[in-house]
Amino acid sequence: MKRVMNYWGASFAFLLLLFTIAAAEAQENDCRLMGRELYKEGNYKQAVDVLLSCELAETDSIAAEWLVASWFLSGDIISAGNYFKAIPDSILPSNLWNWKARTSFSAGSYDDAVLCYSKLVQTDSLNVNYIRQLAIAAEKNEQPELAILNYEKALTLNPKDVISGTRLIDWYLRKEELLKADSLSASLMTADSLPELCRLRGDVLYRLKEYEQAFIAYRPLLQKGTSNPDLLRKAGICQFMSGETEQSITMLSTALMIQPDDDITCYYLGMAYQATGDFKKAELYIRGAIEKSISQNISVYYHRMAKIYESAGEYKNALDAYKNAYRYSGDDLATKAGYQYEIGRVYEVYMQDTLKALEHYAYFLNAQEDTSDWQYKMVKSRTESMKLKVSSTESR
Repeated sequence: MKRVMNYWGASFAFLLLLFTIAAAEAQENDCRLMGRELYKEGNYKQAVDVLLSCELAETDSIAAEWLVASWFLSGDIISAGNYFKAIPDSILPSNLWNWKARTSFSAGSYDDAVLCYSKLVQTDSLNVNYIRQLAIAAEKNEQPELAILNYEKALTLNPKDVISGTRLIDWYLRKEELLKADSLSASLMTADSLPELCRLRGDVLYRLKEYEQAFIAYRPLLQKGTSNPDLLRKAGICQFMSGETEQSITMLSTALMIQPDDDITCYYLGMAYQATGDFKKAELYIRGAIEKSISQNISVYYHRMAKIYESAGEYKNALDAYKNAYRYSGDDLATKAGYQYEIGRVYEVYMQDTLKALEHYAYFLNAQEDTSDWQYKMVKSRTESMKLKVSSTESR
C-alpha cells in the first residue's frame, strides 16, 4: 500500500511539473504574442517593454526581429545598434540583416551599411530596394563608383525607379556626362513629373544650353511658387538667353532679393539691363558682381563691365575695366592674350594712341600658337599698316 502511495505521489508531482511548465510556456507564448500584436499595431515602445519582459529563446529570431524593429521604428537607434553589436555577424539570423543595414545607415555607420546591403544583394540579387539602398549607402560612404553602378542596376531592373533615376542624373551631371543625363531624364519624364525630376531635367537642359526647353522643365516648379534662389536664377538666365529680357529681369531680381550675395545673378542682371540699353543699372549690377565675387568669374565680370562702358561711350572706364579683366584672368595664356587685344583695340580706336595699341597687339600676337587663325592674321595685318603709318609720320 505504501508503495502504491509513493507511486501516486511521484506521478502527481510529475504531472504538476508538466502543468507548471505548460503554464509557463503558455504565459511566455501569450507574452510573445502580445508583443507581436503591439508591434503590428505600431505601438513600438510598448512592444519593446513587453518583449523585453518575455524570456525569449535565443533561437527565436522572429521575436528578435519584432524587438529590433520596434526599437528602430520608435527611434531608439542606439538600443538597436547595441543589440547588433552583441551578436557576431556569423550567427546573425538572415531575417535581421535588413534591420542591421537600416540601423547602421541611420546611425551614420555607412561603411557597415554598405557591407550589410551588399550581403542582402548577394542573397537577393533582384531586389531593387536592396540594390538602391546599397547605392545610397555607398554614396554616403563616398564610394561614387559603387553608388553609380548600383543605381544603374536598380534602373535596369525597374526603369521607372524614379529615386534611383534622379540620384543617377545628379551623378551624371557632376561627372559632366551630359548625354547620359539627358537621355535618362527625358526617359523618366515620360513616366513621372515629380518636382525633383523636373528640376533635374531643367538642369540638364540648362547645362546643354537648351534654354527654352530648360525653362519649360522649370515652369511647373515656378508655377507652384518657389523661394529657391538657384532655381529662380537659372530660370531667369533661361529667359534672358531666350530673348525674354524684361521677364528675365523680374525673375533675376527676385532671386537676388532672396540671395543678395550671388555674384552670378548680379552678372546676368547687368547683362539684361545692358540689353535694354540701361547702362547705369547694368554698371551697378556688374559692379555688384565684382564686389561679391570670390571666384575666377571676376575676370569675366570686368570684361562685361568694359563692354557696358564701351557701349555707353565711357572709353576711359572701358579701358580700365579691360585692364582689370586682364589682371584677374589667371594663368590662361589665351585668355590673357584676348584681353591684351581688347586693350589694344581701345587704345587704337578710341584713344587714338597708336604706340600703346601696338604694344598690346604685340603681346597678343606673340601669345598665339596658331598663326593661321583669322584673328591673328587680321591683327598682324593691322599692326603692319599701323607701323607703316608711324614710320611715315616719324620720317617727315
